[in-house]
Amino acid sequence: MPEGDHTERELRRGKLLSYADSIGAPTKGVWSKQGLVDEPELVRRIVEAERSLRDGRLWLVALISALASLVSAVAAWVAVLG
Repeated sequence: MPEGDHTERELRRGKLLSYADSIGAPTKGVWSKQGLVDEPELVRRIVEAERSLRDGRLWLVALISALASLVSAVAAWVAVLG
């Protein structure tokens, strides 16, 4: 294996670990017995953490949408009665 490939792989793994930490993805248990990062498992955990973050924001969008619908319904009701 050429030295450049090893260095690029280590850089990529370092960036993946750093990104996983930044979004709160668990990194415990992603190391093999040889001391290498189990990259597919780490990527799976990153994707899962990203999905969780996205889903966490979607409830806020749904709540805002429901409130806007409520305000619209009240405005329409006031317009009909008034």
